[in-house]
Amino acid sequence: MLDDSEIIKERVSEPEISSPDLIHTYYVDPEEKFQKIEIRREMAFKRYYVIEPLISNYEKEIIDWIKEVLEYSDDAVPIYVIRDPELRKEYIINFAKKLLKRKRVPPKRWDVIIYYITRDLVGYGKIDALMNDKFIEDISCSGLNVPIYVWHRDHGYIPTNIVFNDKNELESLVYKLAVRAKKMISVANPSVDGILPDGSRVVCNLGVVSLKGPTFTIRKYTAEPMTIIDLINEGTVTPELAAYLWMLMEHKKSIIVCGEVGAGKTTLSNAILGFIRKTAKIITVEETPEIRLDGYENWTQKVTRESIREEVRSIDLFELVKTALRERPDYIIVGEVRGKEAYVLFQAIALGHGGLTTLHADNIDSAIKRLTSRPLEIPMYLIALTSAFVEVSKFIDEAGRIKRRVTNVKEIEGIEEDRLILRDIFRYKADEDKIEMVNDSLELRKIATELGIPYDKLMGEFQRRQSFLVLLTNLEGVSWSQLSNLIENYYIDPEEAFSMVRREGGL
Repeated sequence: MLDDSEIIKERVSEPEISSPDLIHTYYVDPEEKFQKIEIRREMAFKRYYVIEPLISNYEKEIIDWIKEVLEYSDDAVPIYVIRDPELRKEYIINFAKKLLKRKRVPPKRWDVIIYYITRDLVGYGKIDALMNDKFIEDISCSGLNVPIYVWHRDHGYIPTNIVFNDKNELESLVYKLAVRAKKMISVANPSVDGILPDGSRVVCNLGVVSLKGPTFTIRKYTAEPMTIIDLINEGTVTPELAAYLWMLMEHKKSIIVCGEVGAGKTTLSNAILGFIRKTAKIITVEETPEIRLDGYENWTQKVTRESIREEVRSIDLFELVKTALRERPDYIIVGEVRGKEAYVLFQAIALGHGGLTTLHADNIDSAIKRLTSRPLEIPMYLIALTSAFVEVSKFIDEAGRIKRRVTNVKEIEGIEEDRLILRDIFRYKADEDKIEMVNDSLELRKIATELGIPYDKLMGEFQRRQSFLVLLTNLEGVSWSQLSNLIENYYIDPEEAFSMVRREGGL
């Protein structure tokens, strides 16, 4: 039995003062006993707490000793074990159990001790719980003696109870992150960015370029992308708006999604891409691989390559988009346009390729100003070829939670005296928390003309797709790839698709 004086709060601890202002609590580890999360209200702000098992000073010495033995062990570990995280974890657990048995540590404490060993050697140490939390989108460490901040899907940026006070400990984590991203960080190259094994993007900086000490920022990769049905259920879009975007994507129209940081541009874009036919040839171009098209076999995924060596050529977005044009894709998707690649993308749109991209801008007017200004400098006549601008925004509700809404969808009616004439199609009414279609769509009329059918007939199909999407909202646990398959079934036989969804639980 451990004496109270022997108990220490191992690195990440529970709140010092028990507070009634508990907002949210949940576990993020598979066993649901090692990594508990509590979000509490403290005065005028919220704080994110990671609560892990308490251990004694003796147990901490055991943990450090076992990690040291593992690091300097003479036992040869097969290379395939080193390369596979699951096999490496299994090897470490078995090795640790032998040492714990030798030290005669009570078996009832083995699981806690092994948790800390695997957390530090296989996981991400003090930030492992943050990496496991599916609600967190960004992790930001600004240096020594300051709390790590996280971007929580429901609560925005909030501080955590994780603080690095030891420079060596923080520097060690930064080196570990760089190595896992397959980057070399050093005094000669003190700032690097790369992709972690799970797909998350990481930026690491050593103290030579950061006055507060080593820093890192992790933009987490979502294991399972949100579907358009998820967004309907959350109120980000309506079935009517989703059906509109479906019609545009099917007929290879071009969409620009704009919004501020954290508004959900990439999430919305990825959901929209699920409307593309399975047989379409798609090329995605990104700096960081965030677009997910699981189940699309005719999809080419391209990413940029930055080189710090003279003999290795860097490959940027411009070159990738330009090369993509030669491959005759049905759709060219650019993760985010920032420079001269935008011009090539708009040339592709002018040639009849379907296009979708995101643009960092507060609203549609700002997006157009960015497109026409340096460094993008897109001619107005090319911007006029865009089918729709979609503006997505984030709001804080009365409970302090973040909600995302498509606040505006506009089409381009034409150009008048070097100025785009925009037409509102969908508009968000904040007082009613409602997205309404406020005008007929010029693009839907164009589609009817291209198909050689009456506009009323196309609108009948538009209504039927709304009904299908409403039916899909009654299904639970449908993944992105499963939903894209259901959409494909609709393309093949709409009536059978309706019947299939009803059989699966749709009402």
